[in-house]
Amino acid sequence: MIGLDRNTVNSVDDIQKKRKIKKILLTVLLTAVWYSSAFIKALLTKYILNRFGYPLTLVMNKFLAISIYLVPILYLSKLKFNCFSKYYIFRFVLPISVLLVISTSLGYVALWKVTVSYQQIIRATQPIFTVVLIRILFHTVYRVRVYLSLIPIVVGVSIATFNESSFNLVGMLCGVAATSMISIENILNKKVMKDAKVHSFQLQAYLIWFSTLLYLPFWFTIDGLQFINNPEEIFGENWLEILGLLMADGLVNVFQSVTAFNVLYLITPTSYAVLSISKRPFVVVFSIILFQNLVTVWNGVGIFVALVGGAVYTYFRFTEEKVKKVDDTPTIIHISNISTE
Repeated sequence: MIGLDRNTVNSVDDIQKKRKIKKILLTVLLTAVWYSSAFIKALLTKYILNRFGYPLTLVMNKFLAISIYLVPILYLSKLKFNCFSKYYIFRFVLPISVLLVISTSLGYVALWKVTVSYQQIIRATQPIFTVVLIRILFHTVYRVRVYLSLIPIVVGVSIATFNESSFNLVGMLCGVAATSMISIENILNKKVMKDAKVHSFQLQAYLIWFSTLLYLPFWFTIDGLQFINNPEEIFGENWLEILGLLMADGLVNVFQSVTAFNVLYLITPTSYAVLSISKRPFVVVFSIILFQNLVTVWNGVGIFVALVGGAVYTYFRFTEEKVKKVDDTPTIIHISNISTE
């Protein structure tokens, strides 16, 4: 019996090790695709905005593309598609969809008004919103070093802002607002996936479909009517090129969105933040080279300080979480606790 018990224990250990290795490999693969698609998405979207404009149309294009492509993805994945209860629909899914619509729209307007590099610097302020939100919503207190690590981020973003050659106030404000909302979305997404025990594909499908329905009448009123009334003036002879760019942008958005959701599903929010920050320097450097943006010495110093501050913050948060052995996301969070953003 003892030998049988040992064999059973060894068998269970082997299965657990295989599952752990499989999860690690899957995370690495999805992260690679996420990095690549996010990098291409940022540069391609900026290129389209420079050529075509109409950021709200690009948002609509993104929602429609993901909504359509998710149908065959869900079918091929053969996941059991459980319906959300009315409680989750009205208290979580619908509010998150509203946040998604607003944050995505503001993010695209910001990218339209400012450079890719400066938009990435604005996104570097996300740790500030994360710490504040966790403090307000969950009453979590971190060590002093975590709060001190936010100072370089504030200083770096301030230096980069004051020395930004193509500074735009509307773009900056939209970028800051979008970043704060994304922080809330990440927390709520993780909460719903854990408590409702649903796969990320299913949650994403609901969020995208609701967002598309919410956004469609708004887009039609702002941009759609203009396209109907003045198609030749807006598109001209470049309509085929614009159509191809929009299709490519939609496909890249699908890869980026699907992989990002699955990475968030597999790891903790802090680890997700680590990966997000790690890819930011590459996007900044390559965007400056590709679009030949004018970067002053002080602007470069600000970018460097902000990115280093984000890396230091992430390291301190990661080590503190490892010591405490806790997750960022509490078991219970009510949408009513969030007043704005």
